[in-house]
Amino acid sequence: MITSPWYSLHPYPEVPLFRYLEEAATRHPARPCLITPGGPALSFAQVNEAARRASRLLRSDVAHGDRVVFL
Repeated sequence: MITSPWYSLHPYPEVPLFRYLEEAATRHPARPCLITPGGPALSFAQVNEAARRASRLLRSDVAHGDRVVFL
């Protein structure tokens, strides 16, 4: 039984996930990021742009206390 926290061998910065996506889209824009069964592969640039678009929509029309559903 493990009774102590797991410690990493390398220090990792506390960075939001979207920053990693932006960095990957900058370094490797055309590389596959998401591969769906029976569908097209989406590149890092495509996924990053979709995330940025969703973020802009949420910031523009969602107020504190509003409910948001992701499908």
